[in-house]
Amino acid sequence: MAAVSKGSGRYFFDFERVWTEARDAGVLPFWVGPAPAILGLGAEPNPQAVQALSNGRAYLKHVQANRVGCFDLTFSFSKSVSLLAYGLTPPKAQKAWTETFTRIATPEVEKLLSSQRINSGPQGKQKLASFGLAAAFPHREGFRGQPQAHVHYAVFNLSATPDRKVGSIANARELFQAQGVLRARVQKGLDDELRARGIETVRVGKKVELAGVPRELIEELSPSRRAIEAAREAKGFSGARALDFYAREARRELGARVHKTPEECHRDCKEVAARYGVTLDSLTRGKAAPRDPATEMAAAFHVAKEAVKSCARRHGAFTTEQFYERLYTLGIGRPTTLDSLDAMGRSVLRDRSIAGVKGRTMPDGSVRYVAGGSAKVSRENARTYRADTKEAWEEVKAAARGLGAAVLVQTARKATAVVERLAEAVNPPPRAIRVDAGRLPELVDRLRPTPYLLAHGKALWAGIARARGNPHDRAAHAEGVFESLRSHERLPKNSVVVVSRGGLASPRDLRLLAKVAKRDGASVVLSECDRLQHLQQQSHQRWHTREL
Repeated sequence: MAAVSKGSGRYFFDFERVWTEARDAGVLPFWVGPAPAILGLGAEPNPQAVQALSNGRAYLKHVQANRVGCFDLTFSFSKSVSLLAYGLTPPKAQKAWTETFTRIATPEVEKLLSSQRINSGPQGKQKLASFGLAAAFPHREGFRGQPQAHVHYAVFNLSATPDRKVGSIANARELFQAQGVLRARVQKGLDDELRARGIETVRVGKKVELAGVPRELIEELSPSRRAIEAAREAKGFSGARALDFYAREARRELGARVHKTPEECHRDCKEVAARYGVTLDSLTRGKAAPRDPATEMAAAFHVAKEAVKSCARRHGAFTTEQFYERLYTLGIGRPTTLDSLDAMGRSVLRDRSIAGVKGRTMPDGSVRYVAGGSAKVSRENARTYRADTKEAWEEVKAAARGLGAAVLVQTARKATAVVERLAEAVNPPPRAIRVDAGRLPELVDRLRPTPYLLAHGKALWAGIARARGNPHDRAAHAEGVFESLRSHERLPKNSVVVVSRGGLASPRDLRLLAKVAKRDGASVVLSECDRLQHLQQQSHQRWHTREL
C-alpha cells in the first residue's frame, strides 16, 4: 500500500533502529530527487542532515512553531511477497529484493518531487516550480519481527528552485491526493517484475500476492492484522481513523517491538512455511511466458473497460486519478504491463468511441469523465425517485382529505413522471407479452394508469364528498385512495406488448395502453392493425409504438 502521514520528522532522525533496519535490508538510506545537489548535501543521508532538513531553520528565514517537518510516504508490499523476499530467500541474496523494491518505487517518488511548488512574492500568491527532496529508508520487518517489506520516503517540507531559492512546499496537498495512484503504479510495477521472473501472481484487494502462498500461512505471519480484525469484529468499526487507532492499540497489547536478524527471520519463516508445503523453489521455479505486445494491449483494453465501469459505478463522474488508480489495480495479475496500461488509459480518456467515456470541464477547471450506464447515477435516480414519490403520495393523501381534485391530479402526474424517470434509468433485457384485443380492457384495468384513474374515477370524488363531514371517515377514505393508487400492476421494463388483432381494439384502450407503456418503459406492437396511423398521430414517439 501507499500511505502519507505528516509529522516533525523525529521518527527518522531520533530512532537508531530506522537506520539499523535499512542496513539489515541490504540498502543504506539514500537521497531522492535533484534538490540534495542544489542544497549541497552529502552523498548519503545521516541523522544530523535529516534533523536539519526537518526543522528547516538552516534553510528558511522564518519557521513557524507548528510547522510540518516532513511527510512520511510509505510503500508496503504484501505478506506473500515479503515472505519470498525476506523469509525464504537466504540473507545474502535479500539485498537484490530490496534493490528491486526501491527501483520500482523511487521513480514514482521522483515524479512527485519534480512537480512541487513554493510560494513567492507578496503574500506568497506566486507559485514557483521547484524540486523537492526525500530520503529513502528500505525496511524488511514488521512490528513483531515478521517479514514485512516496505520503503519509507521521508519527503521533507523543503523545496528548491534551480537558482537556489528555498521554501516550504506550497502544493503539499497533492502528496495526499496522489497516494492512490502511486500505490497502484508501484503494485503493478512489482507485478510486472514478478511475472517477468516466472512467478505467478494474483490480485487480492489492492495488492499483488503470490498465487502459491495459502491464506492460512499469510494469516499466521500477520499477528498485528489478526489483532486488528478481532478488534474490528468486537467493536464493529470500519473507518480509516478507527482502523489506525485500533492498529496502534493492537500493537500496544502485543507487547514491545521485536527485532530479528535476517538469519533468525529466515530460519523461522522456513520452518513455518514448510508446514504448508511452501518453499523457495515452489515459488520461483516457474518459467516466464514470452512477451507478446499484441496480447498485452488486448488485455489492457479489457482492463480499461472494466476500470471505466468500476469508476462509473462507484463515483458517477470520475477524475483522471480515480480512473488510473483503478486501471493499474485491476491490471494486477493480468497478462499486461504498466506501459500498456498507460497507453490504453490515455487512449480511453481521449477517444470516446473506445469505452464511451466523455470528458466534462468543471467550474473549478478540473476535468471529470462520465460513462454510459453509470450505476451510481442510477442509484441517485432511484433515491430521487423514492423521495419524490413519497412526497407525491403524501400530497395525494392530503388532497384526498379535502384540498381539491386539481391538486390531486397535479401530484399524481408528478408521481407518474417520477416513475417514467426511474424506468429510463433501469434497462433490463426485453420481454415479449402477448395479449388479444378482446382482453385489452381487462389488461388496462389491471395496470391502472394513474392519469386514467384520476381523470375518470367519479366514484372516487363521490366518496370524498360523502366523507367530507367526518374527519375520521375522510382519513380512512384517503388511505383507501392511497392504497388504490399503489395497487396497480406494472409492465416489465423494456418489455414488448404484442396486441393480436389490433384492428379490433378501441382507440381509447390503445391510448390507455400507450400511457401505461410510457409509464413503465415498455413498447406496444399492434398485429393486423388498421388503426396504427391514427394511434401514432394521437401518441408521442416516446411511447415506442410500432407495427409488426
